[in-house]
Amino acid sequence: MWIRGVNHNFTKSKTKEKSPCVFENFTNLENLDLSYNKISKDSFKDDDLDLEIGRAKRLTLQGNDLGSLEDNTFSPYYFSQLEYLDLSHCSLKSLRDMSINNLGNLFFLNLSYNLLSKFDEDILPGEIGLEKLDISYNKITTVKKVPVLIELKTLIMDYNGIEFIKDGAFSTLLGLEVLSLVGNNMKTLRPNTLPLKTIISLKEIRLDKNPWRCDCNMKWLLTNIDDGFHFKNFTLICSFPSRLRGKNIFTTSSNELTCRSEYSRLTYILILFFSASFMVTGLIYAIYIKRKYFKCCEKKGGDYVAVFTNDEEGTNVKITTADDESLVKNEERTGNGKVHYFDV
Repeated sequence: MWIRGVNHNFTKSKTKEKSPCVFENFTNLENLDLSYNKISKDSFKDDDLDLEIGRAKRLTLQGNDLGSLEDNTFSPYYFSQLEYLDLSHCSLKSLRDMSINNLGNLFFLNLSYNLLSKFDEDILPGEIGLEKLDISYNKITTVKKVPVLIELKTLIMDYNGIEFIKDGAFSTLLGLEVLSLVGNNMKTLRPNTLPLKTIISLKEIRLDKNPWRCDCNMKWLLTNIDDGFHFKNFTLICSFPSRLRGKNIFTTSSNELTCRSEYSRLTYILILFFSASFMVTGLIYAIYIKRKYFKCCEKKGGDYVAVFTNDEEGTNVKITTADDESLVKNEERTGNGKVHYFDV
């Protein structure tokens, strides 16, 4: 007896493998849910795969421990009608370059809640007609160059721990309308980090729940964006510094976006100024103190005739005269003050 149906749910049926011809009596198969079974990547080997499964337009494999996908795991030979593919919670650590290959009808791919650490231009071929890709809740910390997906309209990369995005990383997504980067570890944005001006179709950017540091490096968001640059949902909530925490950066002024180095430079200048002032004041005071003990000896024709000495307050000068050098020698011997000799 042939079983006709559109939706078939085998969730938690403890299926380990898809035995040959297991779906041969299912005609008009469109939605097939095989979530949380024991399907492995070996279940998709060519000799075990039912041609009938290729009739499915929507295939859900959520919660199966696939680990990784080999080349041509999902190829047009078997999955020519596939439009929706859910591979979430499948413990995927890597995707081979051609594991999802030439699926021209595939418009939605869910790779969320896996262990993927890379998302670069080799992970997916550009020939697939993806319109929506969800790769959230993985372990992607750096984005250098995303795949060339010309028809992609929605890219979701939430909660990956992304810290760095290379300038121009999204430049190949020419049809992108929604970019979601919620809940990552991004702290700053450079002018070319996101395709804010290069992708005209972009309508919405989600940047919530990132530890944004609103400082001088983010001033360009307030000063370099044209008046015609608007998004339905483009908010950036500051986490640092504490005085701006919780504020939308677009409600602040550029004067509030300062860097710690600017404060450090001002502090350095002030320290330098006060240090120089202290040194000059100290020098003047030292000269004043020394002046009280300054003694000047005059000699004329080789004979020392007088010694000039400041009193204790340094205001009056005492003059002592002698016919010989005994006075000067006494001053040098006792060391009561600095003796300076000059001819007259």
